[in-house]
Amino acid sequence: MRLVGFIRVSTTRQATEGHSLAAQEGIIRAWAECEGHSVVAIIPDVMSGAKAAKLHGREAAIRLIEVGMADALVVIRFDRATRSTLDAQQLLERSRKAGWAMLTTDGKNSLDESQAFMTDIEFAFAAEERRRISRRTREGLAAALENDPALALGRPPTVSPEAERTILAQHASGASARTIATTLNTAGIPTATGAGRWVHAQVLRVIRRAEETS
Repeated sequence: MRLVGFIRVSTTRQATEGHSLAAQEGIIRAWAECEGHSVVAIIPDVMSGAKAAKLHGREAAIRLIEVGMADALVVIRFDRATRSTLDAQQLLERSRKAGWAMLTTDGKNSLDESQAFMTDIEFAFAAEERRRISRRTREGLAAALENDPALALGRPPTVSPEAERTILAQHASGASARTIATTLNTAGIPTATGAGRWVHAQVLRVIRRAEETS
Protein backbone atom coordinates (compact mmCIF):
# COMPACT_ATOMS: atom_id res chain seq x y z
CA MET A 1 0.00 0.00 0.00
CA ARG A 2 1.20 3.52 -0.79
CA LEU A 3 1.13 5.67 2.33
CA VAL A 4 1.48 9.36 3.05
CA GLY A 5 2.67 10.05 6.57
CA PHE A 6 1.47 12.96 8.66
CA ILE A 7 3.55 14.12 11.65
CA ARG A 8 2.74 16.95 14.05
CA VAL A 9 4.07 18.76 17.09
CA SER A 10 2.48 21.70 18.91
CA THR A 11 5.50 24.00 19.22
CA THR A 12 8.66 24.78 17.29
CA ARG A 13 10.83 23.48 20.12
CA GLN A 14 9.05 20.13 20.10
CA ALA A 15 9.98 19.86 16.43
CA THR A 16 13.56 19.14 17.46
CA GLU A 17 13.26 18.02 21.08
CA GLY A 18 11.31 15.31 22.87
CA HIS A 19 8.65 13.72 20.64
CA SER A 20 10.16 15.40 17.59
CA LEU A 21 9.09 15.40 13.98
CA ALA A 22 12.21 13.38 13.14
CA ALA A 23 11.30 10.76 15.75
CA GLN A 24 7.76 10.44 14.40
CA GLU A 25 9.03 10.13 10.85
CA GLY A 26 11.44 7.39 11.90
CA ILE A 27 8.64 5.43 13.58
CA ILE A 28 6.39 5.70 10.53
CA ARG A 29 9.09 4.66 8.05
CA ALA A 30 10.19 1.70 10.17
CA TRP A 31 6.60 0.52 10.64
CA ALA A 32 5.78 0.87 6.94
CA GLU A 33 8.86 -1.12 5.94
CA CYS A 34 8.01 -3.84 8.43
CA GLU A 35 4.42 -4.05 7.13
CA GLY A 36 5.46 -4.05 3.48
CA HIS A 37 4.09 -0.59 2.62
CA SER A 38 5.78 2.21 0.69
CA VAL A 39 5.88 5.80 1.96
CA VAL A 40 5.39 8.32 -0.85
CA ALA A 41 5.72 11.39 1.41
CA ILE A 42 5.95 12.53 5.02
CA ILE A 43 4.27 15.89 5.62
CA PRO A 44 4.64 17.85 8.90
CA ASP A 45 2.66 20.45 10.80
CA VAL A 46 3.93 22.52 13.74
CA MET A 47 0.57 23.48 15.18
CA SER A 48 -1.79 22.67 18.02
CA GLY A 49 -4.04 19.75 17.16
CA ALA A 50 -7.02 21.84 18.29
CA LYS A 51 -6.49 24.37 15.48
CA ALA A 52 -7.83 22.17 12.70
CA ALA A 53 -8.21 25.01 10.20
CA LYS A 54 -4.46 25.67 10.41
CA LEU A 55 -3.35 22.06 9.88
CA HIS A 56 -2.28 22.80 6.31
CA GLY A 57 0.20 19.93 6.25
CA ARG A 58 -2.55 17.46 7.10
CA GLU A 59 -4.74 18.84 4.33
CA ALA A 60 -1.87 18.51 1.86
CA ALA A 61 -1.36 14.88 2.93
CA ILE A 62 -5.04 14.08 2.43
CA ARG A 63 -5.04 15.75 -0.99
CA LEU A 64 -2.27 13.38 -2.10
CA ILE A 65 -4.66 10.52 -1.35
CA GLU A 66 -7.61 12.19 -3.03
CA VAL A 67 -5.68 12.75 -6.27
CA GLY A 68 -4.53 9.12 -6.33
CA MET A 69 -0.89 9.51 -5.33
CA ALA A 70 -1.34 7.52 -2.11
CA ASP A 71 -3.82 5.01 -0.71
CA ALA A 72 -3.92 5.84 2.99
CA LEU A 73 -2.81 8.29 5.68
CA VAL A 74 -0.60 7.09 8.52
CA VAL A 75 0.16 8.72 11.89
CA ILE A 76 1.89 7.35 14.97
CA ARG A 77 -1.27 7.97 17.04
CA PHE A 78 -4.66 9.44 16.22
CA ASP A 79 -3.95 12.43 18.49
CA ARG A 80 -1.27 13.52 15.98
CA ALA A 81 -4.06 13.95 13.41
CA THR A 82 -6.30 16.09 15.64
CA ARG A 83 -7.17 16.93 19.24
CA SER A 84 -10.58 18.38 18.43
CA THR A 85 -13.68 16.24 18.92
CA LEU A 86 -15.60 17.96 16.13
CA ASP A 87 -12.66 17.86 13.74
CA ALA A 88 -12.11 14.18 14.54
CA GLN A 89 -15.70 13.39 13.60
CA GLN A 90 -15.38 15.31 10.35
CA LEU A 91 -12.03 13.70 9.55
CA LEU A 92 -13.34 10.18 10.15
CA GLU A 93 -16.44 10.89 8.08
CA ARG A 94 -14.25 12.19 5.24
CA SER A 95 -12.09 9.09 5.43
CA ARG A 96 -14.97 6.64 5.55
CA LYS A 97 -17.03 8.29 2.81
CA ALA A 98 -14.10 8.45 0.39
CA GLY A 99 -12.93 4.96 1.28
CA TRP A 100 -9.36 5.80 2.28
CA ALA A 101 -7.99 4.62 5.59
CA MET A 102 -6.30 6.53 8.35
CA LEU A 103 -3.79 4.16 9.95
CA THR A 104 -1.68 4.28 13.09
CA THR A 105 1.62 2.55 13.69
CA ASP A 106 0.07 0.59 16.57
CA GLY A 107 -2.34 -1.17 14.21
CA LYS A 108 -5.52 0.95 14.13
CA ASN A 109 -7.48 1.48 10.93
CA SER A 110 -10.29 4.03 10.57
CA LEU A 111 -12.11 1.79 8.06
CA ASP A 112 -12.14 -1.26 10.33
CA GLU A 113 -15.68 -1.44 11.70
CA SER A 114 -14.57 -3.68 14.55
CA GLN A 115 -12.29 -0.86 15.74
CA ALA A 116 -14.75 2.01 15.20
CA PHE A 117 -15.77 2.34 18.83
CA MET A 118 -12.19 2.37 20.14
CA THR A 119 -11.16 4.81 17.42
CA ASP A 120 -13.89 7.22 18.51
CA ILE A 121 -12.84 6.78 22.14
CA GLU A 122 -9.19 7.51 21.32
CA PHE A 123 -10.09 10.74 19.54
CA ALA A 124 -12.34 11.76 22.45
CA PHE A 125 -9.56 11.03 24.93
CA ALA A 126 -7.12 13.17 22.92
CA ALA A 127 -9.55 16.10 22.99
CA GLU A 128 -10.13 15.71 26.73
CA GLU A 129 -6.39 15.57 27.41
CA ARG A 130 -5.95 18.83 25.50
CA ARG A 131 -8.66 20.42 27.67
CA ARG A 132 -6.97 19.18 30.84
CA ILE A 133 -3.61 20.59 29.78
CA SER A 134 -5.23 23.92 28.94
CA ARG A 135 -7.06 24.01 32.27
CA ARG A 136 -3.92 23.19 34.27
CA THR A 137 -2.03 25.90 32.41
CA ARG A 138 -4.73 28.50 33.13
CA GLU A 139 -4.86 27.54 36.79
CA GLY A 140 -1.09 27.71 37.07
CA LEU A 141 -1.01 31.13 35.44
CA ALA A 142 -3.74 32.38 37.76
CA ALA A 143 -1.70 31.23 40.75
CA ALA A 144 1.40 32.89 39.34
CA LEU A 145 -0.44 36.20 38.85
CA GLU A 146 -1.70 36.07 42.42
CA ASN A 147 1.73 35.44 43.91
CA ASP A 148 4.03 37.36 41.55
CA PRO A 149 3.73 41.18 41.73
CA ALA A 150 5.83 41.61 38.57
CA LEU A 151 3.31 39.62 36.57
CA ALA A 152 0.38 41.52 38.05
CA LEU A 153 2.00 44.78 36.85
CA GLY A 154 2.40 43.35 33.36
CA ARG A 155 6.17 42.96 33.62
CA PRO A 156 6.78 39.19 33.65
CA PRO A 157 10.40 38.39 34.55
CA THR A 158 12.39 36.51 31.94
CA VAL A 159 13.87 33.11 32.75
CA SER A 160 17.38 32.20 31.69
CA PRO A 161 17.94 30.37 28.37
CA GLU A 162 19.14 27.35 30.37
CA ALA A 163 15.94 27.26 32.40
CA GLU A 164 13.75 27.65 29.32
CA ARG A 165 15.59 24.87 27.45
CA THR A 166 15.25 22.53 30.41
CA ILE A 167 11.57 23.28 30.92
CA LEU A 168 10.56 22.85 27.28
CA ALA A 169 12.65 19.72 26.75
CA GLN A 170 11.17 18.12 29.87
CA HIS A 171 7.66 19.20 28.85
CA ALA A 172 8.12 17.72 25.37
CA SER A 173 9.15 14.41 26.93
CA GLY A 174 5.93 14.30 28.95
CA ALA A 175 7.12 15.44 32.39
CA SER A 176 4.59 17.24 34.58
CA ALA A 177 5.09 20.85 35.67
CA ARG A 178 5.72 19.72 39.27
CA THR A 179 8.36 17.22 38.13
CA ILE A 180 10.04 19.88 36.01
CA ALA A 181 10.09 22.29 38.96
CA THR A 182 11.78 19.61 41.08
CA THR A 183 14.37 19.02 38.34
CA LEU A 184 15.17 22.75 38.16
CA ASN A 185 15.52 23.02 41.93
CA THR A 186 17.73 19.92 42.10
CA ALA A 187 19.95 21.29 39.33
CA GLY A 188 20.25 24.64 41.10
CA ILE A 189 18.89 26.59 38.14
CA PRO A 190 17.70 29.99 39.42
CA THR A 191 14.14 31.24 39.00
CA ALA A 192 13.32 34.27 36.85
CA THR A 193 13.74 36.60 39.83
CA GLY A 194 16.77 34.75 41.14
CA ALA A 195 15.04 34.18 44.47
CA GLY A 196 13.06 31.32 45.96
CA ARG A 197 12.41 27.91 44.48
CA TRP A 198 10.69 26.83 41.31
CA VAL A 199 7.00 25.91 41.61
CA HIS A 200 4.73 24.38 39.00
CA ALA A 201 2.99 27.71 38.25
CA GLN A 202 6.28 29.26 37.12
CA VAL A 203 6.99 26.27 34.88
CA LEU A 204 3.52 26.47 33.31
CA ARG A 205 4.05 30.17 32.61
CA VAL A 206 7.20 29.43 30.60
CA ILE A 207 5.45 26.67 28.64
CA ARG A 208 2.46 28.88 27.85
CA ARG A 209 4.68 31.75 26.72
CA ALA A 210 6.62 29.45 24.38
CA GLU A 211 3.40 28.08 22.86
CA GLU A 212 1.99 31.56 22.32
CA THR A 213 5.10 32.77 20.51
CA SER A 214 5.68 29.64 18.41
